[in-house]
Amino acid sequence: MENQIYLKNSCKNHKHNGPSSFRMNNEKTVFEKLDLKEGENFLDLGCGCGDYSFYASEIVKEKGKIFAFDSNIKTIANLNNEIKERKTTNILAEVCDIRKAIPLESKSIDVCLISTVLHIFPELTNEKVLFLELVRILKADGKLHIIECGFSNFSFGPPREMRVSPQDIEMILEKYGFIKSTFIDLGFNYMISFSLKD
Repeated sequence: MENQIYLKNSCKNHKHNGPSSFRMNNEKTVFEKLDLKEGENFLDLGCGCGDYSFYASEIVKEKGKIFAFDSNIKTIANLNNEIKERKTTNILAEVCDIRKAIPLESKSIDVCLISTVLHIFPELTNEKVLFLELVRILKADGKLHIIECGFSNFSFGPPREMRVSPQDIEMILEKYGFIKSTFIDLGFNYMISFSLKD
């Protein structure tokens, strides 16, 4: 409940509330590591209110595409309203349950971000479907970036027993052919990045 309250109020520059970890992190640092380029396709998986998606949309411009997926119907409805209000044309926001197939073509995504989502699923019980889907939809040189809650601050966010360590994430992803490329301490959170093995 504590985490839900925090997330609900953490959207940045939005008319609509919704979950986001965006304002906790230095967006320039995050997007420097995401290394998005004009014309690329970006998947914001578990997008919440869409902070990362809106930031990314200005980088990829009209030649690129942003896929903003979240399982919360109301959150996606609010996000679609904001997309219309902003007249943003390169963001597609849809309801998507990451425990099931992701509605994207194979080898279609350049960069995928999953921010403060994995800890919601106890012991990553649905990891097989999720990570096999990520292998399917990422391009051969595609990148996967995961932001999760660190262990140094417990004044807000999920309880310690819900948090996922970077070591656990790396161990799981290795089974699906991912190689860790970088790790960044973001303060309250951390970001761990992966590429697919050749």
